[in-house]
Amino acid sequence: MTMGRKLRKRIITTLDPNAFDEGSLLSQIEQNEARMAADPEVQRIRAEVAVKSRREGTMLAIPAILFNAGLWTAIAVYLPGLVKPAGAGLFFCMVSLFIWMATHPTSR
Repeated sequence: MTMGRKLRKRIITTLDPNAFDEGSLLSQIEQNEARMAADPEVQRIRAEVAVKSRREGTMLAIPAILFNAGLWTAIAVYLPGLVKPAGAGLFFCMVSLFIWMATHPTSR
């Protein structure tokens, strides 16, 4: 169980101590999630999805970061009054970090 789920469960049980009693909807959901976590077929599918997602994210991030590098290099070279090279480097790092976070599978 992830930290977020533990926190949500703690908040729910604080508000309603009987929320996870036997037969309740939250109890059934928790049992179903535990059953799915133990199922080897579900684990195999999750692993395949993770690999595919990582591959697709990388294939999207590489051209985006290269375009980002070309953009900020061109701005620093052809518009030196607008952006200084150090500023272009800083903006490149910030935009690249944003691209990485947007395309990385763990951030979804």
